[in-house]
Amino acid sequence: MIGWRRESPRWKRCWRGSGAAGQRGGKKAGPQGREAEGRGPAQQVGSEAVAERSTAPLPRRPVTPLLLGWAVHRLSPYWFNHHPGMVALIVGMPYLIAGYQRPRPVFALVAAGAFGIAAWNHWIGVERVWALLALAVLWAALDHRLHRADGRWYAVATFWAALSQLFTDAETRRTAADPAFVGSWALALWGSAAVAVALAAGLWKMTSPSGAGPAVRAVLWAVAGAMVLFGVTGEIDRYFALRSISEQTASLAAGLAVSAWWLAFAAALVTVGFSRGLKPARIAGLGVAGMAVVKVLVFDLSSLDALYRVGSVFILGLVFLLLAYLYHRQARAQMAESRRTISRSTEST
Repeated sequence: MIGWRRESPRWKRCWRGSGAAGQRGGKKAGPQGREAEGRGPAQQVGSEAVAERSTAPLPRRPVTPLLLGWAVHRLSPYWFNHHPGMVALIVGMPYLIAGYQRPRPVFALVAAGAFGIAAWNHWIGVERVWALLALAVLWAALDHRLHRADGRWYAVATFWAALSQLFTDAETRRTAADPAFVGSWALALWGSAAVAVALAAGLWKMTSPSGAGPAVRAVLWAVAGAMVLFGVTGEIDRYFALRSISEQTASLAAGLAVSAWWLAFAAALVTVGFSRGLKPARIAGLGVAGMAVVKVLVFDLSSLDALYRVGSVFILGLVFLLLAYLYHRQARAQMAESRRTISRSTEST
């Protein structure tokens, strides 16, 4: 088999020589002589080394999948040229079976790479994004099903490949016929955000509370939030740009809608942060609110018409009143909890 060391004639001769010497020594010295000879350090170490070298497998060479792919392609070059991705799929199947039948991370890594290459070569545009997202979910789910811990890294790598495809090739292929919010590219964006949320919420397996696990989940949460925030922002601009209105009116309406969306997103983050006790969510909400304030004061008040300025400032005031109310309610709840704790301690004493 490719990737395993064949037994060399030199080691065969050494093995036969050591065996013959042992037999001759046994005939001359009897059972006690053979036992004493077996305890000889030189011969014992030498025979064990020869046996280990002749039977132990070597690490798989990285060129083995490439050679296998070359051999598969040579079977029918015309057919494989007209079916891109099939060579990588055929090569990946045995590695997938070998890597997941038993915990063999090297085989599983080759299988994940081969399946990713197959999806990348077979599909283009948005279809490629969906295929890579499906693979990312598959690798992460297999960790839970088979009690493994290596598929989560294949999932992260495949997910980043999907994002790279989404914001480069797939976005450049987007035409004016693709509507905002519900077009094929927009749906791929929402699907990518949903996969990021699923990975961060627990699909990405965390083996221990320390190490890289919490950091990876925090990055996934941040990526999901950024995709939703700026994805909706881009779709708002696209929605007004595709409407049959003047360019100035579309710009004014889009600016007001984006400000409102940022403030609503900030309020939602702060609300979730208080209800779930998540301080990072509250901090992120305040950060988005700060961005919205800068946008309103620097851009909206200088570029929007009078009516749009009033609407932008009005929305800003409403959102900040809501944030002040949430923080006031949280402070009252903390004060009430501290009073109950003090009363319990007083009663116990």
